[in-house]
Amino acid sequence: MPSDQSSSTSGRLPTVPDHDETVARLRKENARLRAELAQLRTDREASADTSWEAEMRQGIVYADGQSHTSSLSAGRLLKQLAGLSKERMKAGLIKDSSEFEYLPKPSTDEARLEADFVRWGYCLVKDAMSAAQVQAQVDRLVDQAEVEKRLEVGMMTSRNETAQLVNNLVLKGAVFRDAVEFKESAAQRGPLVDRLLTKVMGQGFGLGCAHGSIVHQGGGLQELHIDQGGMPMPYPPFPYGSLIIWCYTQFDLANGATYCVPGSHRSATGTTRFQDGTDLVRLVEGEP
Repeated sequence: MPSDQSSSTSGRLPTVPDHDETVARLRKENARLRAELAQLRTDREASADTSWEAEMRQGIVYADGQSHTSSLSAGRLLKQLAGLSKERMKAGLIKDSSEFEYLPKPSTDEARLEADFVRWGYCLVKDAMSAAQVQAQVDRLVDQAEVEKRLEVGMMTSRNETAQLVNNLVLKGAVFRDAVEFKESAAQRGPLVDRLLTKVMGQGFGLGCAHGSIVHQGGGLQELHIDQGGMPMPYPPFPYGSLIIWCYTQFDLANGATYCVPGSHRSATGTTRFQDGTDLVRLVEGEP
């Protein structure tokens, strides 16, 4: 009798691992994860010539000489930082980066950008987009935001509707898709950004999200946070993600620009400064 190919019982059924095989596999996986966590908890010993100057001269390099393939995921909230942004803003303790001569300045020199990223955790690419490219992106973003708001599907991020987030930009315009792919047609310094990001993340990195933020005066203050908050501590000694911000308007404290804690990403030895038991408030308030 011929078998019914549309039936779920047609042909040979897959072999289901028995109890012992399943337990053995899970134990092996558990041992591997424990070993990886143990390695991540071990700080890399500083060599005699380890300094910020030496690290910055070396530039962005892969921890394993190639790329980073390990990843762990879980939820973790850094409750120490709750309310800190508003308190420091009210007290006038958040300063504009222009007040610090040693912090990164816009540049097109790749070695300088690498050094800034290594030391401070961020770098500023000068003239990443031309004026015409910026205008094309702004026009498309504003049009999309107005339509979403009119259709009552807009994501308003402030109670008084002075701030709006436009999600999934890759679905909402070729100018955004081209920028995500670092095409020169959308961002004249796109290839430079691509090279830097490849050094940071390794070959074959993926896009996590792409959204546009429109914030007017009174748009509210975002809480201080870390984008890798879904990672468990101890954090790995390699970058888990990297944030790119295309600045369409003047990007400073008065305009509500993103602010950060420079140098909080790692020590000169390459180890993360975020450890279990770290006083994050002291890290924020201290000198880099």
